[in-house]
Amino acid sequence: MPGGGTLQAATTDYIHSYGLNNRGDVSFTAILDDGATGVYVSSRGTVRLVARPGSVLPGIGTFSSIANGAVINDSGEILFAATLTTGDTLLVLASPRP
Repeated sequence: MPGGGTLQAATTDYIHSYGLNNRGDVSFTAILDDGATGVYVSSRGTVRLVARPGSVLPGIGTFSSIANGAVINDSGEILFAATLTTGDTLLVLASPRP
């Protein structure tokens, strides 16, 4: 998977584990071989990493875990919940670069 790790499963516990916009982009959370959960987006045949544990949010902190579920809007922005290494939990609106 982009950013490292091998896909073990795309989460299916909740219907909101996946997001689909009108452009056909799909956001999803995936369980990796190290047990971590990452957020990814598939767009035009390419899968890109949005965030996973160890990813740094400049000026805010480092992700320690990512919650299941990632929604995507028609602008390609992805909303998900994450916990930082400080223990703080936050909602993140990510605008990944194509």
